[in-house]
Amino acid sequence: MIGVFIKHKDNSLLTELPKDKSELYHELESIGINRPISQIRLADNSDYEIKVYGDDDLSSAAISKISPGDSLDELNALASELFQRDCRNKKLVINTTLLRKEPEFRPMTCIVEKAIAVSHDEFENLKRHPLQDNNLIAENTDLMYCDSDDIYHCLLICDEEQGDGLLIESEGSNYARYAQYIPKAKELSERCHNPEIQLTDGERKLHELLNETAERIAVFTKLGYSEFSLDDVLQDLGCDFDEVKKMLTHAAAEILTERKDIQSVKLHDLDIPFQPDISVEMGEENGENEDISEELDMEMTM
Repeated sequence: MIGVFIKHKDNSLLTELPKDKSELYHELESIGINRPISQIRLADNSDYEIKVYGDDDLSSAAISKISPGDSLDELNALASELFQRDCRNKKLVINTTLLRKEPEFRPMTCIVEKAIAVSHDEFENLKRHPLQDNNLIAENTDLMYCDSDDIYHCLLICDEEQGDGLLIESEGSNYARYAQYIPKAKELSERCHNPEIQLTDGERKLHELLNETAERIAVFTKLGYSEFSLDDVLQDLGCDFDEVKKMLTHAAAEILTERKDIQSVKLHDLDIPFQPDISVEMGEENGENEDISEELDMEMTM
């Protein structure tokens, strides 16, 4: 993506390219510029000022090749070309084996008893010679077997660098007697042992706002600004402190609702003054808890 900051008189526009030409034209209209984008040059102009920046090395390198005489339309076309190239590079790549005209697929249930990450060279050697005796397999033969429910207990050996792996059930042998190539095996194993934290809707919105705020500050820093007011940044994002307070209140209420020691949570209208924002009742099983209010160094409306 290529970022563009346009200042016209007292109005300004911050947008990203590529963009549909008609949409870009309407954005320019919103700040008082009424001319085709093919006629808007990137060079300094007494009527408007344009600053261009890249959000990655590829777009920054491309921007370095444009000239002040190029038009906004030509810049948009360049951004479109970069975007298409970036989409091709970001497509999912899976290393696997495709079977020709397989009549059906009957996967077996496998439990990973142990996952081991090895160097790329060691994994490549195992991948090329799966029927040769292997020290890691020999050291873990007691973990690999098929139980009475036809569930296979396996050893997962992963490429530390590339991330793929081999799922092995050796049946007492020192080589990969039964094995399957598993794409992204290292990532799957890490996710199993380190599950992602599940965010509530309120937390997710706050997280998105935080990222948008940081991104907007970074954009204006690239344009030469160095000092920022959070009021101005939030206003530029179409948000204000009242909305942030609502997000915080709803996020706190969602977290409290999920707690087992909380019986009920009620949100009040935040636009009505002189009333609490949240009313909370403890669960009955917590009624005998000792009073800890004196230990809390804060003032709260009960």
